[in-house]
Amino acid sequence: MHRDARPLVKKLVAGGLAAVFLAAALPAAHASVDKTYEQLKLIIDILDYIKENYVEEVKTQDLVYGAARGMVGTLDPFSQFMDPELHKDVKTDRKS
Repeated sequence: MHRDARPLVKKLVAGGLAAVFLAAALPAAHASVDKTYEQLKLIIDILDYIKENYVEEVKTQDLVYGAARGMVGTLDPFSQFMDPELHKDVKTDRKS
């Protein structure tokens, strides 16, 4: 083998190994994404059920923000979801 070809061969082998490792990791990553979407489907199903069956009309935005507040609230006592309006107000207050 020519000396000039060795760096190219090393790069090809390294690239091939990287491709093999990535290909092996993709099914696991894909399964994780599928599980996440499956879990999020529950939230969508609940949202649809409420919109179709609740006695009064509800705004989708209010339900989504409520779900977000619930998710963030489960993290710790200090985390808080802020809707865009509240976030804007907080940013304005911090600048003053």
